[in-house]
Amino acid sequence: MEENQKVEKLEDQVSKLKKKVKEAKELKPTRGIETMFRTTSKNHMELLTVVCLTTIVFAVLATRPNDTKGRFTHEDILNKETNLLFFGNFHKMKFDDYQWGMKEMLQDADYLYGSMIKDIYFLGAVLGKKYRLLRVSYTIFMFGFVLALLGFIIAELFFKSPYPY
Repeated sequence: MEENQKVEKLEDQVSKLKKKVKEAKELKPTRGIETMFRTTSKNHMELLTVVCLTTIVFAVLATRPNDTKGRFTHEDILNKETNLLFFGNFHKMKFDDYQWGMKEMLQDADYLYGSMIKDIYFLGAVLGKKYRLLRVSYTIFMFGFVLALLGFIIAELFFKSPYPY
């Protein structure tokens, strides 16, 4: 009798172990599920990264100043080839040279008014370009953020893991 009890006890223990193994297998996510979550997470991160990078590039392009030589020559003034009202044409000059150029320009009404007209026009043109780039930057950010958020919501709703984290 004792032998039968030992066998029954062993069989009971084996049965309990098999049950635990089966439960553990059911709770453990399969490799495919883990891969799917890893891939989805990676795709979301890449989408956010691409959107942010593109937004930053356009924002930098919009706010980056143009490089100007910052100097003019006496010939440029005498030939009316430079606009002394735009700082980019004189910011590296000595004051005496700039003052001389301004006095020359003030003696010629056509040169003075032409410089004023050019200055206003090109300020508007530069601002138009910068605003266009900023608009593109904001649009990319806005739509990219919405797409990333929608992707996250869809992944949460349709691909939510039945397993606790």
